[in-house]
Amino acid sequence: MSDRPSRYVIGVDIGGTFTDVFFLDEAAGRYEVAKVPSTTDDQSRGFIDGIRDKLSGFAEVATVVHGTTVGTNALLERKGARTGIITTRGFRDVLEMRRRDRPQTWGLWGQFDPVVPRDMRLEVTERTLADSTIHTAVDTREIKAAAQQLLDAGAESVCIVFINAYANAANELLALKAVRSVWPNDYVEASSNILPEIREFERTSTTTLNAYLQPLIGSYLGKLEAALKGDGFAGRVLMVQSNGGVMTVETARRFPIRTALSGPAAGVIASAYIAGEAGFPNVITCDMGGTSFDVSLIADGESALASQTNIDFGMTVRTPMIEMTTKSSTMVKPCLSFLVFCFLFIERIPFFFALQLYIRFSLQGGFLMTTLNTQKSYIAIVLTLYGRLNYLPRGADRRHVIEIRHTTSGCASPIDQP
Repeated sequence: MSDRPSRYVIGVDIGGTFTDVFFLDEAAGRYEVAKVPSTTDDQSRGFIDGIRDKLSGFAEVATVVHGTTVGTNALLERKGARTGIITTRGFRDVLEMRRRDRPQTWGLWGQFDPVVPRDMRLEVTERTLADSTIHTAVDTREIKAAAQQLLDAGAESVCIVFINAYANAANELLALKAVRSVWPNDYVEASSNILPEIREFERTSTTTLNAYLQPLIGSYLGKLEAALKGDGFAGRVLMVQSNGGVMTVETARRFPIRTALSGPAAGVIASAYIAGEAGFPNVITCDMGGTSFDVSLIADGESALASQTNIDFGMTVRTPMIEMTTKSSTMVKPCLSFLVFCFLFIERIPFFFALQLYIRFSLQGGFLMTTLNTQKSYIAIVLTLYGRLNYLPRGADRRHVIEIRHTTSGCASPIDQP
């Protein structure tokens, strides 16, 4: 990029493997992209490295829009903070009881461990009835003692979840004030501030996962802001939300659960726009990274919003999100390769040719394309087979195929448009 002063809008997406940066020069009406490895020890370094790949200084940057899978990956890999829960006596096991579902529906084996172990879920005496009546007032001395016990056990964050707090949050708010008086950081929140809705498990799960992510996301955003300001950045940073919108850094610190799946959500919104411009209102979007594989559906040009999503079994988040399905990519990649093999074989492709392709997919991670990010090449393989080799299912229309070619710059460009 030239040294001419200009104002940039920058989009940054941090994945488990790569960090992708999009630069829009509003003055010149041009754009560039950069791809750098993600820095797992400190994600903010990869963020800054990606911007420095094209810009020498940050003073000319007006806005940074940031989508990230940091929260999603922390949940999938169980790498959040050590968290404590203070709840109503008799309700410490809500996270384990869930909705009486099981990881495997059939069979005698299988277990589930919540992100907060049982010894970090403490009970206190209080009770609010479903009609909002305070049956038993909370004792702030008991609350402070529970908070101190959690601190002594190494908790970095704590959440307060009282039964029926959605109907009357008075006890919770008193407990929140008491905990904050002894807690050494800001990672304290009550369920009535996160999800003031009926359904104990969903409210408990969402509030717990929010607390589980607070230290991680808070630390990351603090480092990011310090690094940006250190290089002269005076603009604003907007975090992409799971519903496809944006929020301030301050809001993201308080409600980090809203960043879960924010990177893929931004991709769904962009895919809907690009597909619509190309004349395809009905598409399936796929985002495969080094950690997770995300699939979403665009119908009539619109993405669907889900009021509740399961990040993984037992990790229920009840907050508006772009509707998508997330799985670990370590299992998806070989399965997708096998599906490609089956597709070729069913279409009467010679067996040995289909087998050769399957082996190349499985071992090399790519075929008929050049890409640095081999994790994402499997989707392009399928599109390539459909669009370039004309191995279409019976009755299919080739006009419904847009091939995406991943180049070494990390930019995806539509080719072979009808």
